[in-house]
Amino acid sequence: MDPRLIPLDWLPTIPRRYSTTAIDGLLILAVFIIPTALFPANEGSRALRIVIALLALFVYEPLGTGRWLTLGQWVTGVRVRRMEDGSRIGVLRAWGRIVVKVFLGILSFLTLPLVPGRRAIHDLASGSIVILARSEGDFVRWTSAQSPEKKPEGSASHSAV
Repeated sequence: MDPRLIPLDWLPTIPRRYSTTAIDGLLILAVFIIPTALFPANEGSRALRIVIALLALFVYEPLGTGRWLTLGQWVTGVRVRRMEDGSRIGVLRAWGRIVVKVFLGILSFLTLPLVPGRRAIHDLASGSIVILARSEGDFVRWTSAQSPEKKPEGSASHSAV
């Protein structure tokens, strides 16, 4: 599939992509800050806050992206889908995606204007693409039309020598 052929109006703008990430980042930050206000400041509560923050990041994002939606995706109307068929990416791919996203940080987003399909490095690494929710059906039909026809088993023609 050639991502250069994807209509740009199916793809979120770069500011919308940043907004999605910012909303989810603020939610994760709130999940980190709220326990700080609730628990007394000691070594045990510090460890608990770190565990809560890591769970928020490495569980919320992959589950939301892989199976449902994150708050940021819902608010901004974007969906993360598999590039090859437009289906949900699943939790394992989403987990790999967030790991790359966290380790590369802003560097991952710098590829958005340069890569066809406005795909960040974490999208390329996970085989995903971010599309607008309103274009999801169009994208699925497009991927079906782009995929090569699979011949039924045993239908390959053999030429006699």
